[in-house]
Amino acid sequence: MRNAIEQGATGDNAAIHTETPRTDQTADYRPTTLTLDRSFEVNRNDRYDVGQLLRFNDAEFIKAAYRAILKREPDEAGARYYLQSLRQGNFDKLHVILTLLSSAEGKQKNVRIDGLTAPLWLRRVTGLPVVGSWLRYAIDFLRAPILIRRLEQSSVIADTRNQQIASHVKQSNQDAAVALSSGLALLNARVSEVSDAANQLHTQTQQRLAVLKSEFAKSINESAAVTKAEVRDEMHRNADATRQELRALESAVSETTRATESKIEELLGEINNRMREIHEAREQLSETGRLTEQVAKEFTTLSTDSQRLRQEIGIQRARLALLEGRSSRAPLVVRELPESVAGSARNFDALYAELEDHFRGAGENLRRSFEFYLPYVQSLPQAELPVVDLGCGRGEWLGLLHEHNVKAIGVDNNSVMVESCRDSSLPVVESAALAYLREQSESSLRAVTAFHLIEHLQFEDLMSLLDEIMRTLQPGGVAIFETPNPDNLFVASNYFYHDPTHRQPLPSRLAKFLVESRGFARVEVINLHECAEGRFAGADEVSVRLNELFYGPMDYAIVGWKYDE
Repeated sequence: MRNAIEQGATGDNAAIHTETPRTDQTADYRPTTLTLDRSFEVNRNDRYDVGQLLRFNDAEFIKAAYRAILKREPDEAGARYYLQSLRQGNFDKLHVILTLLSSAEGKQKNVRIDGLTAPLWLRRVTGLPVVGSWLRYAIDFLRAPILIRRLEQSSVIADTRNQQIASHVKQSNQDAAVALSSGLALLNARVSEVSDAANQLHTQTQQRLAVLKSEFAKSINESAAVTKAEVRDEMHRNADATRQELRALESAVSETTRATESKIEELLGEINNRMREIHEAREQLSETGRLTEQVAKEFTTLSTDSQRLRQEIGIQRARLALLEGRSSRAPLVVRELPESVAGSARNFDALYAELEDHFRGAGENLRRSFEFYLPYVQSLPQAELPVVDLGCGRGEWLGLLHEHNVKAIGVDNNSVMVESCRDSSLPVVESAALAYLREQSESSLRAVTAFHLIEHLQFEDLMSLLDEIMRTLQPGGVAIFETPNPDNLFVASNYFYHDPTHRQPLPSRLAKFLVESRGFARVEVINLHECAEGRFAGADEVSVRLNELFYGPMDYAIVGWKYDE
């Protein structure tokens, strides 16, 4: 039993690996690398130990469980459902493993997980009436020391990681300092070479002057034997030539000296600039971590404040609309009666109900398509608050919610459909959608759904409806809308007009923008009901494009969440 109790523990934490390349004064500087990853390895024999999966946590655990048991990557809806359930504590990792193994797909894959016998036996025993609850209390009491010990181990591992990261940062700084010192040494060596070259040039110039002076003295001594006149004339000629040559040499030496001094000053200026750059680089290196953390915190704060402001604006709009004269307004969300249809409102309600039965199909088909939305509602907190289905029609979605023990109420202004829901013992209110929402208090609804309703509304009514939904939803609540997809040309040009009360189709990008503009914190667009028949064969660009235009998704859903305070 003790082994069974300890099942579900997380595996070893991912090790931190650092790699520091060898450096010297002539090698290029390369930063050290820090590795924190740990991957799941698939066994070819389709057999695993439960510990191989339990050592992963959170999203990595979900991914490992899908790859091991179902032999594929997790789908978006399933991963989101299991991840939210784990984080909210609805069930543990063993429950996920057992659920995947017992699913139809899991049985087909025939994967074997060793180590589940004791946990499975314990789970069955704790499920027994009366005795099971006492066993669960006893097991929770026994698990307390284990959980405390694992918490302490996690703390030690976290401290070890932090120390390794700190060592990695320190080593990186040391490597950068070594690289900077090496560069400075190379620069100093270059300056020394230039200075040596200048000194050598100066020495050669002095030697040349000495040679010229020696040759000049020798020339005077050799001409001493010549007559005084010739000597005088020769001396004058030689003196003039020597003076000119000396002037030229002095000018050359002066130019060379000035050029050398200018070059030395330029090199000294470059050295000073490089020293300043090195000093600034060191300062920037020490400030980089702090500035990055500060910018990330400011960006997070700004994003949070922006979402809260947008939500508050939407709520204030709804409050302002209520203060402008609630009692004097007539319900705005109604389906208009086509001019071609005569008779009383009751006759029109019956006609519209018949139209819905004819074109929307059997109720059982709609119920199956609505099952897609169940995880969005079931994962929400505060189950005591109701889910409101606006334009509930024949009550397919309403009945599905009640079958899954979700508190829900329908709203519709078609008396025939309202009576049909009541005949099925479903809670329903005969009212216009906007009028009903205005009667509800703030943050009183768990979720609001509206399937094929928004395409019936005028733009002003749609904006008012979104504001009221934002006002009445609980923090963290969800709003779900489904509507025809005009990206499908068959829908936009034909199917959309099967309902004469439709006003205009709404492109998904426009609908997403409108929902976001009313303050919803996160908005998703989900394409639905893609045509499987009549598609063009082939994978060429023309066939693919034609399939997108004519046989793409016929509907889409907009799912938006209210900001959770």
